[in-house]
Amino acid sequence: MGDFSADWLSLREPVDARSRDRGLRRLLATWVPERGGLRVLDLGCGSGANLRALAPSLGIGQRWTAFDHDAALLERLPRRASGEGWSAEVATQLGELDGFDWPSADLVTASALLDLVSERWLERLIRRHAGAAFHFALSVDGRIDLAPRHAADGPVFETFVRDLQRPKGLGPALGPTAPAVAERVLREAGLQVAGAASDWILDPEDGALVEAWLRGVAAADLVREEVEETALKDWLDSHLGDLRDGRLRLRVGHRDLLALPL
Repeated sequence: MGDFSADWLSLREPVDARSRDRGLRRLLATWVPERGGLRVLDLGCGSGANLRALAPSLGIGQRWTAFDHDAALLERLPRRASGEGWSAEVATQLGELDGFDWPSADLVTASALLDLVSERWLERLIRRHAGAAFHFALSVDGRIDLAPRHAADGPVFETFVRDLQRPKGLGPALGPTAPAVAERVLREAGLQVAGAASDWILDPEDGALVEAWLRGVAAADLVREEVEETALKDWLDSHLGDLRDGRLRLRVGHRDLLALPL
């Protein structure tokens, strides 16, 4: 699996929060059993953004298992969280996602994870948790719209999207095909599936995240291998200049999925 720094997770959390589809979250809340005690498994939980985003909608007595391979991130998570009309106990579990060594759950959730995994891994996850609901937030779908444009945008983004499908340790990564593949696999498993756009819509006020994203694109292995070095430097410098001048606008396509047992 890829490593994501605490700084990157902190930069993206407020943008993720405003980008998540609220309609799917409301639909999930109506499904939660009135008795409470929902068991939630949060895969690749990072610093706990999914917990903070979803728990306030899921009622009293939630029991979360927060799973990640980064012990330092897990140590930051609270053991209990609560607010008006909701409460959650949080257990942490350290491990790798290829082990499938986690407890049963009523709801399996993950944020910004599906593009890193393979179709086979996803199929195994769904079989492992047959009867559960699934909520997958903020999976990239390959759409990128950046303005002002640069002559190298086409080759840079085409190569970057292909880089997203390089294996990340869980088989051939789904990359931008993740939302469509996940929706199909969930339907084939007999679940009722709903999806919605959760695009990042960024402007200079999100400058730190935009800069980190641009630098991440330029640093992607396949981009560095296939795009000529001088052209790539000019591409990055030009867009960073537009960002500093307050002119840059960026939209990165994402989708949220909710799958409920029939």
